[in-house]
Amino acid sequence: MTEPVLLRWPLPPSRLTVRGAGLLALLVMVSLTVEAWIHFEVVEPWLREVTGAEAFKREASQLPLSWQRFESIVIAPLMEESAYRAAFSASLMPLLAAASAPGRRRVVESTVATVLLILIGFASFFFGAGHLLSGWSVAGVCYLLSLLVTAPVLVCHVRGRPVPRALWIVAAVVTTLAFAVMHLDNYVALPSDPRVALLTVPQLLGGGIFLFAAGRYGLRAAMLAHMTSNGLLAVPWFVSWLHWVLATV
Repeated sequence: MTEPVLLRWPLPPSRLTVRGAGLLALLVMVSLTVEAWIHFEVVEPWLREVTGAEAFKREASQLPLSWQRFESIVIAPLMEESAYRAAFSASLMPLLAAASAPGRRRVVESTVATVLLILIGFASFFFGAGHLLSGWSVAGVCYLLSLLVTAPVLVCHVRGRPVPRALWIVAAVVTTLAFAVMHLDNYVALPSDPRVALLTVPQLLGGGIFLFAAGRYGLRAAMLAHMTSNGLLAVPWFVSWLHWVLATV
């Protein structure tokens, strides 16, 4: 019989303290630096050589720059973390327990927990529906795959049962891969070569950090880490740091 686990991460859940937030911020900055080097110095040059493609272009947005940044820094992390990391959140079981807590004295706590769970569910639903209604895009298929493998995990949580270790590992690996692969939708005119999936290697690192944040500190920590990751790319001094690394390493 597969050994069940009560925790959704090998490390025990913990409150997000200043020290924990600092650790996540450091991990995000190091990860972004490594991601930039892997993407621009390793993956893209190699793919150009083996596929013959001259460039891998990101899809241009017609939205104003201010809205693009708001969408990237706030909306995308909220929806993507709700869709891909909610099932692994250290705060999910406490929220479910609070939402179902009996007694009039705990009605406020129960109501707040219920509202939060509904908001997480809606964020995940609208994220997936937005991609699926626009056609069977890579992001839409990845969302469905993630939903399929995390559904049994969520069922275990709702029933108050421990999650089998094998199920947790499979769901974590598949959702992290799906999160990375969905970012291929950010590119246009990609060659029909399976090796272009290597463009998502940097997102694997980010997805791993967000998974750690959700399992260790809760879904809000994963959202904050994701926001920090996307937001740093709009900070001039950090962009200058990345340019310096790419020019000197």
